[in-house]
Amino acid sequence: MILDLKDFFKKNEMHQRFEINFDAKELEIDDWFMIGRITGHLDLYYSDDNLFGDLNYTYAYTEPCARCNEMVEVSQTTDVTLSIDNESEEDLYVSLVDDKINLIPVIIDGIYLSKPMRALCSEECKGICPECGSNKNIKPCECEGQKIDPRLKDLMNLLDKEV
Repeated sequence: MILDLKDFFKKNEMHQRFEINFDAKELEIDDWFMIGRITGHLDLYYSDDNLFGDLNYTYAYTEPCARCNEMVEVSQTTDVTLSIDNESEEDLYVSLVDDKINLIPVIIDGIYLSKPMRALCSEECKGICPECGSNKNIKPCECEGQKIDPRLKDLMNLLDKEV
């Protein structure tokens, strides 16, 4: 998504809001299955003769649940502060070329930084049985109990002895 800032510079304004709305497939992120549209806004403003931006956007993707491996649709909102043509240690830097800025690299960075470590279909997800492999959310597991690693079986005898 490339924004043309010529009108912003011509008007010599201190602040302007740009709406963001484009197909998530334009991002070309190989790791996930991005779905829908990226929507949000960019507030551009001058501060101390430097150009900054506050980018807020929402995106959605699908990935397997970390417990039961069923596909989950996740929606996430991200805020990013940009420094435009003024490198900053605190903000993401965006180059201004011919009065235009490319937001795609910043949006991708923001997605990688804001994505939760794991997705869950629900907080109450029961997961998959380690013995039979059935999804406990769909049907109750009929396994007898926990299978004990034979290498650790002798440790169970310690619990039976009195100290």
